[in-house]
Amino acid sequence: MRREVIEILNRTRPTGAGFKGIEGSAQMKDTGRAEVEGVLQEAALSAGMPPLRRVKSQIKADVRSWYASSCERQLCAFRRDP
Repeated sequence: MRREVIEILNRTRPTGAGFKGIEGSAQMKDTGRAEVEGVLQEAALSAGMPPLRRVKSQIKADVRSWYASSCERQLCAFRRDP
């Protein structure tokens, strides 16, 4: 699996990698998921991208922040155009 992930990273050249972590309050800890997540994180790190681990609430906040700043940039660009 690691080889395939490295091939995808080399082909697509992403600028970053993020992972939705298992919530601390999860009733069942899925060891299979944890192993896969570890392989993905190691592959991203070896490709020079420090993996960013987020939980659901952090992802929501990041998306809101990104959306707000994206809308603001678009509005500013619109205002500059005559």
